[in-house]
Amino acid sequence: MRYFQVRIDQGRKDSERALPLVLSWARSPADRQAAIRALEYKCEVLWTLLNAVERAYR
Repeated sequence: MRYFQVRIDQGRKDSERALPLVLSWARSPADRQAAIRALEYKCEVLWTLLNAVERAYR
């Protein structure tokens, strides 16, 4: 659970650093689509982790 508690503040910091990098890197539509897919994948992994933790503590 601690991981997810820390992620609340850390997620904001990460996005403040990552957004300028993605905006400078993702110039073409294909690059932007790749960035979106990477974020979607990350979210899927985090939801899977959260669901596993939730099931373990039922």
